[in-house]
Amino acid sequence: MDDPPNTRVLVIDDDAAVRDSYALILRPRDSIDPAVAQAARTLFGDAGRASTRRPGFELDFAADGLEGVARVAAAVGEGAPYAVVFCDVRMPGIDGVATVERLRAIDPRAEVVFVTAHHDWSIEEIVARTGSDVTYLVKPFTFEEIYQLATRLVLEWNRARWAEWVAKERLRAERLLHLLVPAAIARRVQAGEGEIADAVHGTVLFADVVGFTVWSGALPPIEVLRVLRALFEQVGASADRHRVRRIRLMGDGYMAATGLTPGERDHEVRMVRHALDVVALVQQMRSPDGAPIRVRVGVHTGEMVAGVLSPNDPRFDLWGATVSIAARLESHGEAGRVHVSDAVARAIAADFVLEERGTIALKGVGPMRSWWVSAPGGPRSA
Repeated sequence: MDDPPNTRVLVIDDDAAVRDSYALILRPRDSIDPAVAQAARTLFGDAGRASTRRPGFELDFAADGLEGVARVAAAVGEGAPYAVVFCDVRMPGIDGVATVERLRAIDPRAEVVFVTAHHDWSIEEIVARTGSDVTYLVKPFTFEEIYQLATRLVLEWNRARWAEWVAKERLRAERLLHLLVPAAIARRVQAGEGEIADAVHGTVLFADVVGFTVWSGALPPIEVLRVLRALFEQVGASADRHRVRRIRLMGDGYMAATGLTPGERDHEVRMVRHALDVVALVQQMRSPDGAPIRVRVGVHTGEMVAGVLSPNDPRFDLWGATVSIAARLESHGEAGRVHVSDAVARAIAADFVLEERGTIALKGVGPMRSWWVSAPGGPRSA
């Protein structure tokens, strides 16, 4: 929050002499007429001299309640509200209480001071109409009373706005953190846990847009961004629908996982449903030459490590053989098809039509039996 402190003060009083007194007390020295400053020193001695040396406030005046309400409305509309409003109680037209009622409806955050020499209203009546967060000052007032009160209330206003800003920034940071990591991990990061790594049994998906490097080269950068944004917005909606955790985007690639929460059930089924969505969504899109865009998808399930690599860069990630195998299934797959391991096939057999691909050699993994997922339904076919 880099904005300078708000020192705006509004005085609402129908007495010109009283308004002049506020000006003498609250305006900076260089904004006071020299003749007025000399008169203050003559009338008040050292107190008047001190009042012309202290830093002042950005001061405005209103001669009646309606003008005061209009000034408050204009200040709020300009994004420069008053921190403090000094308001006389007995005024022609609408009195001070009615004035504060109206300005509270416009700006409920202003610090309000009722200043009066009369007792037209009881404190209970004023509180009932304007709220309890008001201050009272009895005329005649001294220079020090006004200056110290204005200083304290301006400080309180700015502290309250600072607290609001801190709370808003904290909420924004928490929301960002929850986008980066699962809720349970976010709570641990916020609690200050330095090393977060858990063994989980989950399901991992890798997807890669086929031929992206070639056809994206024919597009301006902004068009590449728009294509990918449109694609991954739809992919994200599917992920939310199937309770899939998006781990990261890697250019034209995508990684997601399920089963990261202890006791999470049917994570293989939900992930494969999401995988079929991804294939269908991508096929609806077109490359610059009008050809359908296609994607390879690989899915594997098993043990892995889930955690945050650095507390200073709290990005959630997954490691282990399960992750590597899912990536290999994607790279050894075919465009427009969902390629799954035998472990995934066994878990989803009752829910999908499966076509056995056979045993293939996965780079860095070795021989592995794998399957194509044709559609929701069942049972598998050999």
